[in-house]
Amino acid sequence: MIDYEVPDQFVYCLGVLPDGKLLTSTEPGVLRRFNGDGTVDSTFGAAGKMDLHPFYAYDMSLDPANKVVIAGASNFVDGTSNGSAGGIKRYYYDGTNDIKFADHGTALLKLSPKYLTFYRLLTLSNGKLLIYGESVSSDFLIYNRVVTRFYGRRKP
Repeated sequence: MIDYEVPDQFVYCLGVLPDGKLLTSTEPGVLRRFNGDGTVDSTFGAAGKMDLHPFYAYDMSLDPANKVVIAGASNFVDGTSNGSAGGIKRYYYDGTNDIKFADHGTALLKLSPKYLTFYRLLTLSNGKLLIYGESVSSDFLIYNRVVTRFYGRRKP
């Protein structure tokens, strides 16, 4: 059993890593790693957790080099909270930011209409990423599905 610090905290995704450890993404934008017995893995990030704010992670995967790749959205695009951009982040297994990935570890894609969120992520055998998301207008009347492939360069 895993005990979170905040009651009723929502878990967006849960991954089982090759060594049996668990990686979770919770609100508001926090990654946490636990040992197989449910105790906090203090070797990950800062005392077992990483603050991703303003990024929210909805799915995760391991790439062929065992780096953690997360997909989600950033609410602060161009320094404002006006809309959201779909995003991908990559971290080393210990939770440190992989600055060699995209733009210092983060790739953001902003589309019209107003909001874009990546919900699903697949790491292909060649290391490329296949991502599914949704784009929503500011009046929430127009929904578009988005599928994109990320090659590891600056932009999806």
